[in-house]
Amino acid sequence: MVLFFCIFSGRGAYALEEISRGIYTLAYQRYDGLPLSTLSFFFPSGAGAEPAGKKGVAALTAAALYSRLPWLGDDSRWILTDYAATDDYIEFFMQCPTYRLSEALDGLAAALSSMPDSEQSELAFRVLKAGLSSGLYPSDDILKYASQVLSDSSYLDAGFDTSPAAVKALDNITKEDSLEYYKKQVCLENLLVSAVTDMDSPTLLGMLDKYLAGALSTGGSRYDIPRRASGILEPELETLREDMSEGICLIAFPGPEYRTREYICLELLDEMLLSERGESMVYAHITRNIGTNMLLFYGKTHTDNSAPVRESIEKNVFGAHTRLSDEKYLDAVKAFLKARNAMRLSVAENFVLDAGLTSMAGEGAAALDGLSAAVDSISYGEIRDAAVKYIDPAKKRGLSIRGSNK
Repeated sequence: MVLFFCIFSGRGAYALEEISRGIYTLAYQRYDGLPLSTLSFFFPSGAGAEPAGKKGVAALTAAALYSRLPWLGDDSRWILTDYAATDDYIEFFMQCPTYRLSEALDGLAAALSSMPDSEQSELAFRVLKAGLSSGLYPSDDILKYASQVLSDSSYLDAGFDTSPAAVKALDNITKEDSLEYYKKQVCLENLLVSAVTDMDSPTLLGMLDKYLAGALSTGGSRYDIPRRASGILEPELETLREDMSEGICLIAFPGPEYRTREYICLELLDEMLLSERGESMVYAHITRNIGTNMLLFYGKTHTDNSAPVRESIEKNVFGAHTRLSDEKYLDAVKAFLKARNAMRLSVAENFVLDAGLTSMAGEGAAALDGLSAAVDSISYGEIRDAAVKYIDPAKKRGLSIRGSNK
């Protein structure tokens, strides 16, 4: 597969223009370095908008629609695609040479305007069952899997099956369920387009209107992304992963809204933990979701007894903010975080995703063009307060993931 990268430099990477088109919005970044277009189509209507008792209908609908792409898997056309289904949104991603953009949009419009029939629903189910859905069973990413398990214990069944229980729940979803979700959520009112391209914005808007405005229905239900983090977390869980040889112990906490000042404070804390080296390395991660985020601190285990690793994680994490009180240390960590952000956003796929998330985020979220300044403005006092608020022993939740050979 041909893989394209769109490299930005300096502040030009963050010159993002948000254009309202009446019903839908375009988050637009012009880049003339390559004749390449990278776009994501967000519908802020993910698993959070699912009807009661229909867990998985969002991912099933997204997978079924994605499977209708006419050039799916045709690398010779250089039209690269992907999709994702999260709690907050479903997303369709594409990247192609700009001269093929009309062809790509035409194919996407044809897919999104269709409703999966029985045969396609079965295909989508098999895709999910095989563990290829980033929303339900991301077997290639342990952190995403852990986030799903920790945020919703229904993903585990009593037998600690390696497949989340939500995949089994797809048996209860009918074509009519998917059709109902599709009509309410995959509509023009819910559309946000995020793009990095060498095409000027009026031309791009004209193409979007031509191919998508007529393909997507109107009159659906705009979904309001939940803004509150989850409350007190449940006791420790344990599960088995047959595709792992070792184990991982995780401690998790509910986190703040995406890219607020508190979120950036905890990013700095995570960056510090990632840069430290000791007898027991503690890895740190904060999820990038719109409504509810999760702080994950984890370490590798080699035995069935995860208690020492868990104790080591807690020892490193609960007092971590005090180690940032040294001004020089904090300045260095800020520099590391800004460099990591710049490196991540230099890749077109990451920039498009972040631009879309930023456009969906609530008030108080730092804009892309103000991200470095926001990091610089964080004080140690803010970091301390955020750490005390979110890294709270009363809110922790543990997960031990054992490898199949234990």
